[in-house]
Amino acid sequence: MKVVMYSMNDLLRDAKQEIETLWNHVSEGKHIKTGDIRKLSAQLFRGISDKNIKNVFALCDEFLEEHNWELGVIAFDWAFRMKRNYDKETYQVFYGWLKNMLGDGEIVMIFVRMHLESCCDRINHYLHI
Repeated sequence: MKVVMYSMNDLLRDAKQEIETLWNHVSEGKHIKTGDIRKLSAQLFRGISDKNIKNVFALCDEFLEEHNWELGVIAFDWAFRMKRNYDKETYQVFYGWLKNMLGDGEIVMIFVRMHLESCCDRINHYLHI
């Protein structure tokens, strides 16, 4: 598979196009599988040239502002991929995301599932449990 390097402007557009393609291959009454969105997420992530945590979180913000389930899954997948770079500021970012998404329980549950284990691991590390 060829890796495409995306500009920030093209990334959201291309993600939406790929999601539309996925929807076109879904039977009526069915939905896109989370695994298919995660595959797309991995493909798009490889194309991000600047994987600095602040840059990746800025992209996540852009995707989350769309209030779209598929884009939310991608944003949280990218944030999870940055887990080794989490710091004290990270939790403020997460808090802001959760605060802005409280009305969308499905997106919040995806976020919590993806990050709870990582957060618990960090807490255990700091407490030496």
